[in-house]
Order: sequence, then structure tokens, then C-alpha cells
Amino acid sequence: MSRRAYRINSINVEQSESFNLSHDEILLDLLDKDINIYDNLNSDGSGIIDIPVEILNKVIKSIRLDNDLKKSLKKDIKWTKDNNKDYLQYYCF
Repeated sequence: MSRRAYRINSINVEQSESFNLSHDEILLDLLDKDINIYDNLNSDGSGIIDIPVEILNKVIKSIRLDNDLKKSLKKDIKWTKDNNKDYLQYYCF
């Protein structure tokens, strides 16, 4: 079976980050309990990761996350509801 590769013409991202892989260690620890986000990242930590909304809903209930991060994740979850999605894709670079 062949696997084809297609060129990506553009990736549209938000102007501000949702979270930072280098600084939001508590978030990464919480996510790591359910998914391994590093599986889809290259050795430089770049790539596209998918996070199900149900996982994000679970994560934002943690009292250990700061309020700005919770606000950012809630904004992302609202976007999924507005766009009929059940997961979020994050481009990490």
C-alpha cells in the first residue's frame, strides 16, 4: 500500500498562543495522563497535535492551572462547540 504526501499550502493559526510547551509544565503533566502529545512532535518539539475536547474539559478542572491558561483553554473549547468539532489541533513550533 502506498502512502502519499501532500504539500501543505498554509496553516492558519491564532495570533496568540493557547499554551506553551516549554512553560506550562502542569498542563503537560495533566495531558500526559491521557495522551502522549510528544508522539506527534519531531525532535525539535514541532508538529501538530490533536487534543480531544473531553480531555481539555477534564484538564481545566484542575486547581493547579493558572487562570490565564484556563481562560485560554476555555476559549479553545468554545471554538470547538461553535465549529462542531470534538477535538482541537495545535500547531507547535
